[in-house]
Amino acid sequence: MNFEEIIAVTASWIEPTMDIQGYGCDLYDSLYPLGEIVDKNTRNEEREYEEYTRSMINYQLTLKGVFSSFQDVHRMSLALVQECYYREFGAHFCTHNETSLTIRFVTVSSWCYLTGTIEIIGPHYEALYKEYLEFISRSR
Repeated sequence: MNFEEIIAVTASWIEPTMDIQGYGCDLYDSLYPLGEIVDKNTRNEEREYEEYTRSMINYQLTLKGVFSSFQDVHRMSLALVQECYYREFGAHFCTHNETSLTIRFVTVSSWCYLTGTIEIIGPHYEALYKEYLEFISRSR
């Protein structure tokens, strides 16, 4: 099952609602320690986000220089997303490349679900990812 199918199944569990007050604040508070928020609930016109059109919340964070490796960034990012999970269900999908680590997620309570995208960017991330690629190439 791909991530779009997971979101579709999740959406079928819950009746549509406009009452999502508080979720933005909860997510903001949980994510803030990872980095500086650059762009909240908006689209970056230089990039294509067609694959995220079903997302309700999009975050872009610039990584601060407090992480020692790409693996640390990856672990902390997933831990932050998992802190936002609700009791009934939560799922995520990660992709990464030389410029960003992107996590798509869905989290479900008994009366609503929230799906979104977190993109971690910045020069510190790019340097750590380059070190990670060098480490992988040496390990082979």
